[in-house]
Amino acid sequence: MPAPEYKIVYLTGPPASGKSTLGSALAQSVHPLMWLSYSRMLSEHLAARGRNVTHDRLRSESSSIISADDINAVDASMIQLIEENKWSTHIIIDSHAVSRERYGYRATLFDLDKLRRFAISFVVCLYAPPEVICQRIVDNHDGRPLITLYEADFHTYLQAEVALNYGLICQVPVYFLDSQLPVEDLVQEVRRRLVV
Repeated sequence: MPAPEYKIVYLTGPPASGKSTLGSALAQSVHPLMWLSYSRMLSEHLAARGRNVTHDRLRSESSSIISADDINAVDASMIQLIEENKWSTHIIIDSHAVSRERYGYRATLFDLDKLRRFAISFVVCLYAPPEVICQRIVDNHDGRPLITLYEADFHTYLQAEVALNYGLICQVPVYFLDSQLPVEDLVQEVRRRLVV
């Protein structure tokens, strides 16, 4: 009997698109599955260095709090976790490279070597209309800056460009999923791509 083929999924999308909701639902319904939340790993990294930063502050002031050394350390930890676990579980990398800052936007992309070491099987990019994104942020602020419809739309396009580029570089499919769908439907869409 052949060994199971486990997949590594890069899950992305703009803030309030439902990445954490989908990641959590996948972790509960797909087994075995390791869910690596970049923001959670970053918070843990900062806390381990005595820099206890709230999730709200991390979201609203990321460029003034997070250094290139912090990002490189979290990237190295993520690569190590992937390399240690990729033969025994599916892995979801929950991350978004584009962040809204007080001056505009910042993109902190994985370099080619890191992308290759992640060995991504496919990319999932969540999206929703700007009105929905803005309303979700109002309803659950959680440190996210309030944004205009234009900014929500622009952020979605920037993040989609990152997803497409990662897919092109890794030569893997990119799936754009409408996060207005029920989370159970989104789980099914990802789950069916995990099973060969």
